[in-house]
Amino acid sequence: MKKKIFLNVYFLIIITAEIFVSRSLTAQVPSYKMFATNITQPASNIIEFDIYLLRTGSTPLELAAVQVGLQFDSAITKLTTSSPPYHSYVVASYIAGSTQLNVNQAPPNQLMASVKANGWAGDHVFKIVSASIVGAGNGTIISNSNPGCSNPGMRVGRFRITNQQTSTNTTPVPFNANTQCNGIFGYPHSGTLYHTAVFAYLAGQTLTTDISDSTQHYSYNTAGTCFNNLILNPTPILQL
Repeated sequence: MKKKIFLNVYFLIIITAEIFVSRSLTAQVPSYKMFATNITQPASNIIEFDIYLLRTGSTPLELAAVQVGLQFDSAITKLTTSSPPYHSYVVASYIAGSTQLNVNQAPPNQLMASVKANGWAGDHVFKIVSASIVGAGNGTIISNSNPGCSNPGMRVGRFRITNQQTSTNTTPVPFNANTQCNGIFGYPHSGTLYHTAVFAYLAGQTLTTDISDSTQHYSYNTAGTCFNNLILNPTPILQL
């Protein structure tokens, strides 16, 4: 059986190694949902999308940090070559000013990237690292407003994926016609996927608590998803 190969595109917002995680037996833990939504293709080699956090339940959610791993199907970049590289090269970026988080929690404009040296140029890891520990009382209070998939909660940021020939050759390469992203959020123990996690400040505490719940990360194939899985560069239908 043919093994499906995936393009791993990861986004990470974390605080530094000084972050501490506490788990309280008494404080109420807030709940949330995470969405990738508003996916568009502004150019043949560009995809843009939003990451949103929505608070659910009645317990307030003060965000301490969030890390997001989102896997895209490598069919969108697969080349027809018989030797490496087997994929074109994708570059991820944050669209400056697009976040609704507090200023001190906004993603930086420049992403750090690393590429696995396995001959597959479609295997990438991108990281966004926040600049400082904001401290309890300074985190973003995540909204529970959910008018629909256009803005469910608060926007972590809008991101762009640009497809080009190689890491050094920026010549645009269109995504493969009639393919789909099939975006899947990473979760712990999911193999090569970088897992998605949410950290919060609980009431009356100064340390952060990992409140991650992978069942609330809405991938393209999750019931109730907002992932509009558009067809990239669709083949025109000829009118006879």
